[in-house]
Amino acid sequence: KVTSISYHMNWPAPGNDPMYLYNPSDNNSRRSYYGVNAIPHWRIDGTTIVNSGNFQVNYGLRRVILSPITVIVVEEPVGTDSMRVKVKIFCEDLLPEPSVTVHIGVVEREIQYGSPPGTNGETHFLDVMRKMLPNGTGTRVNLFPGQTVELTQTFYMDPIFDPDEIEAMVFVQANDKEILNS
Repeated sequence: KVTSISYHMNWPAPGNDPMYLYNPSDNNSRRSYYGVNAIPHWRIDGTTIVNSGNFQVNYGLRRVILSPITVIVVEEPVGTDSMRVKVKIFCEDLLPEPSVTVHIGVVEREIQYGSPPGTNGETHFLDVMRKMLPNGTGTRVNLFPGQTVELTQTFYMDPIFDPDEIEAMVFVQANDKEILNS
C-alpha cells in the first residue's frame, strides 16, 4: 500500500551525505521538482505534504482512492553486474490529462553505518534513491483507456550497493505532481 523513496540533499553543511554525493544530479532534479528547501520533507502521493502528526489521517484519505492505472514491474539480471527493469503500465480509466511521467527508481531499501557518515548524526537510512532511470525527470508517455505502455531500462549494480537491498520502484506521476500508482 505504500511505496517509499528518499532523496538526499547536500545539507546540512558541509554537504557530505554519501547518499547525496553518490548521485547529486538525480537528487537535485527531484529536489527542484518538489521545491524542497528544508528537510525532512515528506509527501503522500506527490501532492500532500505530511509530517508525523498528520500522516495517518492523510494516508487514510489517500488509500481509499482507486488508481486509474495498473503498474507491473519485473526485474531480471543482465550478466553479472547489471539489472534490467521491465515496466508494463495498463490504463484502465480515462485520465484528466493523458500525458504523464513514468519514474523508475533504483532504491536501496536499507543502509546501515557504524557511525554517522554525515553531519546529521543518523546511521540508519531507508529507501535511498540510488538512480533514477533514465534520469530525474523520468519518461513522458500518453495513457488512454485500454492502452498498455511498456518501458525497459538497464542499470549497473555498483559494488557499493548491497544486492539484497536493491529494488526497482516505479511510479506514474501526473502533471500536477499526483502519483497515480506505484
